[in-house]
Amino acid sequence: MLRRVLALWLETKAGDQLPGTSFADPFVLRFALGSIVIYDVLREPLRFRYRLVGTEIINRAGFDLTGQTQLDHPDPVFAQAAQAGLERCVEIRAPMILRGTRVIHGVKGDYEAIALPLVDGIGRVARILAVQRFAPGTPRLE
Repeated sequence: MLRRVLALWLETKAGDQLPGTSFADPFVLRFALGSIVIYDVLREPLRFRYRLVGTEIINRAGFDLTGQTQLDHPDPVFAQAAQAGLERCVEIRAPMILRGTRVIHGVKGDYEAIALPLVDGIGRVARILAVQRFAPGTPRLE
């Protein structure tokens, strides 16, 4: 799933021009919707607001951070690691692979994610589309 989204992003990229915010089309990305997070990039200071959180991520975590910032995440270790990865994504204007371990409902579970920068009309990174995949056996709420 992560490779497929990355391939679509790369197909949309035109030379040095990054895909725009319209890349996050739910029809095109329907195969990954439940695993997507879209962040708005806020500046001065640089931070990231959850614009959309997929249902698979909400079901795994047991909470919905839509409208809150990355640093509001209840797991401070994950919040700081994700913040650093997102900052780097904005800085280098390129995809980032993020891997780590999260504690979900008292059980450690590995995850991997890809973060893709999306630009506004003036070429500034305005959003980041992230797709997250959990390792088999990671708990989820039903």
